[in-house]
Formats: sequence, structure tokens, C-alpha cells
Amino acid sequence: MSLFKTKIGYGISLGGFASALYANDLHVDTCLLLMPQSTFCKKIAPWESKSKAACVHENWNSEYNDASICKVPLTIIYDPLSPCDVKHVKRFTCQVTHVPLYGVGHRIPRALKHMGMLSTVVNSFISTGKVPEDYYSLTRDRKYLKYYLKNILKNPTKKSSLRRRFVFLKLYIKLSLTKTFLAT
Repeated sequence: MSLFKTKIGYGISLGGFASALYANDLHVDTCLLLMPQSTFCKKIAPWESKSKAACVHENWNSEYNDASICKVPLTIIYDPLSPCDVKHVKRFTCQVTHVPLYGVGHRIPRALKHMGMLSTVVNSFISTGKVPEDYYSLTRDRKYLKYYLKNILKNPTKKSSLRRRFVFLKLYIKLSLTKTFLAT
């Protein structure tokens, strides 16, 4: 690892857990995590359904069961409307740069790929340590993702007005009829 001037960790979901868990030992400078799990231990995260399934196959009660011990700066891309992902992100106590991608759930890399942004985001992070400056304007294309619209129409926060949901419903119907979704 000493060959590299800057050491960057990268991981998605369980890979994000591993990157954060071993970041201190590997002496990485920073990590880019997409919707990371912070633990699979049922005692620490009883609200996480993936923990229940993971515990059947592995013993997550060892010393390496909690990635929230990470001390390196993290940039975390996640959906603030996904309750489990938010709980995991809140468990990290180190310096965290929050990068939201609303309404796609636990599908961050898939959504970024479908919008043509995944490699741009990763390459920008590798070269600058940040997401691209136009990240937020580029993510507006998520409105053309079928799974995004379906999720938003479910009104996950219960705060969307009837008028707002109607706008999304009209777009969903239009894209369905014209078959012009970016991805389904």
C-alpha cells in the first residue's frame, strides 16, 4: 500500500461495510461508500432485516462486527428516504460527507449506472476526493427511472401532497405509454 500516494477505499452495501471496517488497519486516506451497512450484528442493528439473514450463515458477534469504528473521512451516497440506510449512516461517528440520492432506495449504484453517472462519480472521487460539482443537477434524471417513480408514488415519507403525487403519476403514465424509461 505504500506504493500509492493516496489510498482510497470504495464499497457498496456489504463492500461498504468491509471498506469502513478495515479502513483504519489499511491506513486509507478516505472512502467512498454507497449505501453501506455499518454492521450485521443483530445485537447492534436489530432493525436491519439483512442482519437476520446474514446471522444464519456467519457469527457477527466477533470483534470485527461494527464498521462504525472507522476513523477515516467518509463520503457516503445513500437514500435519505430509506430508513435502514439512514440508520446505518447515522452510526458512523467519523467525519462524514453526506451525499443524498433521494427515492431510489437501496439501489444507489444501479441508479447511478442507469443515469450514466456511476463511472463519473467514482472517477471524480478518485481524482478530487469529491463527487462531481454537477452531481445534483445530473441526478435529476432519476425521474426517468421506473423504480424511482414507483417508490415516490408510494409516498415513503407520507409528506407528499396529493398534487405532487399527481405530477409524478402523470409522468409515470406518460413514460409507460411511450416506453421511454431510462430503466425499469
